[in-house]
Amino acid sequence: MLPFKPGAALLAAKKGLDIIPIASLGEYKILFGKRQKILIGNPIKSECPENVRYSKYAKEISAEAEKQVKKLYLELEEKYGKGKVYYKEDFSSENL
Repeated sequence: MLPFKPGAALLAAKKGLDIIPIASLGEYKILFGKRQKILIGNPIKSECPENVRYSKYAKEISAEAEKQVKKLYLELEEKYGKGKVYYKEDFSSENL
């Protein structure tokens, strides 16, 4: 899994929206008879304190979301076995 970037967290912090961590396990291409396993975590509140810049706060909640998604993914791996992890080189035109 690649590191999270704070862009979505920044939008959530500015609007006061919760972030829902989600982990999925399964093949990228869904084939007939194949299923995705999805685990949804607890919402992360994103109410930016008045004395903190949105960008700094977004980095903090982005790091928290990444930590929770990794934890959820490990739970899926324990229950269903190790899945395939995709990186940039996996997204060539042949694999899409």
